[in-house]
Order: sequence, then structure tokens, then C-alpha cells
Amino acid sequence: MFAERLFYDEKTEKFSLCTPEMIEIARSVPRGRPDTYGATPLNHQLVSQQQLELLKGFAELVETDIPPSTPEHIANYMKLIVPSRFVNRGVANHENYATAPVRPEAYANNDSMLEIMTRAETGHASPAELLITRQALGIRSVELACVTHPYGKHLDIRDEMKRSVKESIESMGGEYYRHPESKFFVKGFVDLRHPMVDDDLTPASKKTISPEEHIAAHFAKVIDKPLEIAEPDYSQGLLITRQSTIGEMVDGTTVRERTSFILRTDDDSIVPPESLEAICQLDRHSPTWKQDAVTAGRLDEYAKRLWEVKEYSLLIPISTTVYAFNMDSTKYIQAKQANDEYQQRLSEAKAIRDNFPNLFSRLVEDPNHWLSTLDDELSER
Repeated sequence: MFAERLFYDEKTEKFSLCTPEMIEIARSVPRGRPDTYGATPLNHQLVSQQQLELLKGFAELVETDIPPSTPEHIANYMKLIVPSRFVNRGVANHENYATAPVRPEAYANNDSMLEIMTRAETGHASPAELLITRQALGIRSVELACVTHPYGKHLDIRDEMKRSVKESIESMGGEYYRHPESKFFVKGFVDLRHPMVDDDLTPASKKTISPEEHIAAHFAKVIDKPLEIAEPDYSQGLLITRQSTIGEMVDGTTVRERTSFILRTDDDSIVPPESLEAICQLDRHSPTWKQDAVTAGRLDEYAKRLWEVKEYSLLIPISTTVYAFNMDSTKYIQAKQANDEYQQRLSEAKAIRDNFPNLFSRLVEDPNHWLSTLDDELSER
């Protein structure tokens, strides 16, 4: 069925989605708006005003109609984490787009492709159109759809998003998994001294900083070393994500869904003290801490049970994101980046050798200096 619609590229040995018929099908798939479940723009700089308005809307969403049962520390944490995650997604999506090996200009003579790529750049493309764009440009990872649903607001939009994603995967010839397995990860913990997420999980020392300082440092990159922060406190709440592989495309692209929520730990009836104690015993510097914490604290069991019964006052929803990841594109881009970095270093080394020969001679003799690794290469040039 789909073989008739797809073009088999003998050069890449993969089926191509970039055919007129597939593009037409992708156009018919429901598209979310930026304020519903539209994906983060590939180029948020083109629509900066739109993104600022969205950010303002999300801020209002988390600051109004807060459920009465929500503890103050959770409400304050939500006000910080929702905007910061919005900014993070924009930066990550744009970085993946910017590192793609093919630019939209390569399709200058294909109006249909340029049309869907323009929508992808501004956050108005359907998930199916984004799957085509990902393949056409060789993007390693691209967001297909996202809905922000703090406290369980807008979960009806999440259902709408999931239907659109399912239709996109299947209409583009992929396989949609109706009952995928899920993995849980601890991505941070509720502590207003330092709303730590992702790479900031491991504290460096015991200096307390304000949330404003943390966000400024995290996004503006005003420092070059890890933040010095206080010892973590897991007793207020944990930021957890549930990740599921929900589909596979004909070109090897994997489609994943990631839902984030806060698991309250401020009440023994939600998460027992022995679970938190087990997490505290773990090595926070371990690269597998995010998974180990889930296993040690049996957090997946508690989260699954609360989600199934829709106990959103104890397992507080934040957002759901669907993205497409391609390993072949990732490896290609990583290899290209490594080669570019090597060529840059080689150029710098040649400049030092030619302009400062005495200094160069001393440095290449130091086995710990990066110039020593290029000595043989330079001697051949």
C-alpha cells in the first residue's frame, strides 16, 4: 500500500516521504496551533513575538485557577518550571534544526516542500509535515507536537494531540504502538532554593542560590562551571518524566512521547519515607541516577497508580511532548561536528606553529597538551 506512495532512494537505501502524494496526505492531517498542541517552532527567532505571547499565556495558566489542594511550594515551583521548560524546548529544537546537514534552500524549486517547511519553522506544521521535514533536512531530533497541561488543565487537548500523532505516523507509512512500554526518570526535585532540572541534578557544594540566579545562569550561560547549590531535599516533590516509544517510521525514525509531572512527596501516604531514604542512599554523581532513583524508590509504581485513577492533586501534570528521533542522522551530524572541530583545531595549531615556533616546540612536547596529539598530523603538512 505505502510502497506505491513512497520513493525508494537507492543512494540512502531508505524510503522517502518527500513525494507529492505523501506531502498532500500530510497536509490533510489535523494541525495544532502554537497555543494548543502545535510543535515548538524550528526557528523560534522568526516568530519571537508569537513565542513571547505564548510564554505570557503559560505564565497566566499556572498562576490562575490553581487547585485549592495544591501546596504553596508546589504552586511556586510550577510557576518556575513551566516557563523554563518552554524556553528549553525552543533552544533544543532550534539547535537540532541549525545542525541539520540540508537547508530548506535545497528545495527552492519545490513549492510544496517549502510550504510545509515554513510552517515547521513557525510552529504551525502537522506532525506528519514535521516527519517529512525531518527526513528532508536530515534533522536528528524534532518535536512533533506538545501540549502544556499544568494541574491537568487542557488534558482534552492532549487527547486531540495523540489522535493527530497517531494519524500522522500511520498515514506516513509508520507503525503506531497502541500499548507501548514506558520508562520513568527523575529529572529534578521541588526545591525553590534551586529548581534543579536535567543536568543540574548533581549539586557541587552547599551554597544556596535564588531561583532568579539559577534561571539566569542556566539560560544566559553567564557562568562556565556548575552552580554551587545546597544539598537536595527530596521531601517536597520530584519532577518525573514518563517516556514511551509510540511508533517507528519506514526510514528508521523513532517516535517517542514524554509526559512530565510532579510527584508529591510531602505526605507519607503518597510516597513512604523508606522510598525517599532509599533514594538518598544513592550516589547522585552516578550517570544512571535518574533511572536508579525510580527503581530504588519504586516511584514508577506510585506514579502509574496515581495516573490511572487521575489523582492529579498528588501526581500533578505539567506537559506532554512528542518527538521524532533518527539515529542515522544523529551519527552523521556527530561525525561531521567532530571533523569540523578537528579541522578547526588543526588550523589553530598550524597558526601557532607558523607564528610562534618556539612556543609550539615546547607545547608539543607536553603529552597533556592538546597540541601534542596533532604533532604527527602537522608534520605531514
